[in-house]
Amino acid sequence: MSYADPDEDSYVSVSGQARFVDDRALKEALWSPMAKAWFPGGVSDPDLALLVVRVRHAEYWNVDESKMVQLFQMAKAAITGEPPRSLGEHKELTLY
Repeated sequence: MSYADPDEDSYVSVSGQARFVDDRALKEALWSPMAKAWFPGGVSDPDLALLVVRVRHAEYWNVDESKMVQLFQMAKAAITGEPPRSLGEHKELTLY
């Protein structure tokens, strides 16, 4: 699963083992009135499904620098052959 907000330079990637679960009690616990727009049949809607992911790996990137600073750092890296430094925050988590 991935999420990206290019306007804010924020990115998240989560991977693992996924499976569908048909658990009415969990559907009811997670249900909100906003979901009715997509699932008019409520928790009994046959199109409503729960996807449970056992996360194995997660990673995110968050860049605070302006687009101009990013462009400058990338150009400098291209000229010098040195990878750009301090180009935002990047963290990674691996679970077993």
